[in-house]
Amino acid sequence: MTAPLTPDEILELLGITGESDFVPEPVPLEEQPFGLTANGYAVPGGFTGTLAAALTWLDAHLRVGDVRITAPSADAAPQERAYLVEIVTGGYSDDEALVYRVERSNLGEWFWESRHRGGRLVLTVPEDMYLSTDVSTWVEEPSDVLQTVHHAAQVVLHAPDGTEQVLVTPEGAQLRFEDRAGHSRVDRPTGVLHVEPLTTDQSIWFLS
Repeated sequence: MTAPLTPDEILELLGITGESDFVPEPVPLEEQPFGLTANGYAVPGGFTGTLAAALTWLDAHLRVGDVRITAPSADAAPQERAYLVEIVTGGYSDDEALVYRVERSNLGEWFWESRHRGGRLVLTVPEDMYLSTDVSTWVEEPSDVLQTVHHAAQVVLHAPDGTEQVLVTPEGAQLRFEDRAGHSRVDRPTGVLHVEPLTTDQSIWFLS
């Protein structure tokens, strides 16, 4: 079995030159109240502020990806003027985890336009809201449950009768447990276990 690729070897394979920033630096415990990501970085908290500031915050917390904003066309009708916001992760696991939270926050629920394979989320933000100085919570703080993410090449389901079902994912899969407390009776299970197959582009970024 060959040794796992190092972060710099992954960058070289992808044709990305320059010094890698993938190796995490030690983070004091008091600065990681929400734990660490799969790659050893402090999990970002939530964000409350203006909408434009929320996008700036998000861009600053994407380690591989970025936020690309296209202003509305000058000749667009007033009621159709909107900013196109593209959030790109490249499939990198830490960025994908953050964008997953964004999709289920006010930012994603209000402005969601489309989601694309390979790590691209598109939002359409009306111009008046983008320029607004109103303050809101756009990204909620993470819960411990939502940050429980594992990466597997094979998933085995054990049935009550003792039988097993095996799901093989050649490029790996992301297993994510979502808490839905409040949507079901408190004396019954409320969580949902998601099994999300990875693409080739995504799997190369998972370092753990």
